[in-house]
Amino acid sequence: MRALGLDLKPARSGIAMNYDSVTGGPRWSTVGVGAGKLAPLHLQIRHLERAVLARINNVGADVAFIEATFTKGRGSDYGQHAAHFAVTHLLWSKGIPWVDVQTGQLKMFATGSGSQRGATKVTKDKVLEAVIATYGHLLHIDPDDDDAADATVLVMMAHAAYGRPVVDLPRTHTRALEKLRGTLPRL
Repeated sequence: MRALGLDLKPARSGIAMNYDSVTGGPRWSTVGVGAGKLAPLHLQIRHLERAVLARINNVGADVAFIEATFTKGRGSDYGQHAAHFAVTHLLWSKGIPWVDVQTGQLKMFATGSGSQRGATKVTKDKVLEAVIATYGHLLHIDPDDDDAADATVLVMMAHAAYGRPVVDLPRTHTRALEKLRGTLPRL
């Protein structure tokens, strides 16, 4: 199964995959891509689309797991919604199904807790630390790139959701997959 994990933001996104987009062979990899916050939004989106398309065109993908968008209020999430729409439209045009994964599910799969507020909130740092500890033996994860870490969690979730877990995780982590059951595209 060729899976993509996508943490989509216009200025900087994370892409993780279980194949080498250059050679087409099996190899875990992550990359942070982005045109930068100073570029106009349409250029940021174009840069992101091209990065995803390059990986799809080189090898293809059977499924993509994407961190779902959410509303922050005050219209500050427009760019994230635009990035999500542009990439899902690209996937749709190539016939590649995708699964939107809620932030709490991503955090739970990575750390065992999906808490998003209060003293038990799972922060980006906690997710990054857990991802490096769990998957660092498989691939290099930049300790300063939480987008690539989120993308790694998403590609690992794809494999576990389809019965091909890469590592054994405790039930506290894998319960994040329960909300996905029954909604997964057939491969």
